[in-house]
Amino acid sequence: METKAFLSLLEERIHQYDLLCHPFYKAWSAGELTRDDLREYAEDYYPHVDAFPGYLAQFGVRLEEGELRRAVLANMTDEKGGDDKVLCVPATDPRHGHLKDINDVPPFDRLEIQHFFEVYKDLEPGKSVEGATWTDRSEAEVEILASRERWRKAAH
Repeated sequence: METKAFLSLLEERIHQYDLLCHPFYKAWSAGELTRDDLREYAEDYYPHVDAFPGYLAQFGVRLEEGELRRAVLANMTDEKGGDDKVLCVPATDPRHGHLKDINDVPPFDRLEIQHFFEVYKDLEPGKSVEGATWTDRSEAEVEILASRERWRKAAH
């Protein structure tokens, strides 16, 4: 089989497992998931998120020294590092068009989200989360830009 034909076949076979084509992610993108759907997803998905730095560490130590190893280990450090979160809403979703800053989110919703991030690591022995606090949109945008710059410098 020629290289071009092989790559085409490989892409075709990989595409059938594309997560973004899964009905759950399609419903997510369409804004059709309920809070219960999202809670269930978070419960199922969290163990993978928590284990991800370990995956990267195991992968990184097997790589020869070089750009790929540095990028993997930088990603691992970022995954293990600070735990800043950014609360985002879809820019084109009319149900959330009024949300421009953190104080536009109803107080109960902020408390519910904050509570989740303050206790979600309690399930794991030896892990904890330091006080979660909210900041405004401008501070979040500064952190996003700083994070992108750290990623650019570390990975590329």
